[in-house]
Amino acid sequence: MTSPSGAMAADVERYYRHLYLESDLLLRRISCNSLADMEALPQAWERILKRYKDDIVQDVLLKISLFVDNQRELCCSPGS
Repeated sequence: MTSPSGAMAADVERYYRHLYLESDLLLRRISCNSLADMEALPQAWERILKRYKDDIVQDVLLKISLFVDNQRELCCSPGS
């Protein structure tokens, strides 16, 4: 069974993997010989960044922190 922190780390890895693959695909499609491609690049790049703008890393780190704090309280509470 995967721990919650392990599952959250996998979410972060998946997030960055998708961002990387989409960025890589965009750059592979661009031709330096095409003025239209070069002019469209900034807008295409912005669309990718907007799609991934949610700060998933911060969210996951917060969840891990809360999980660790909760485990610490459970382990250190009287009678445990």
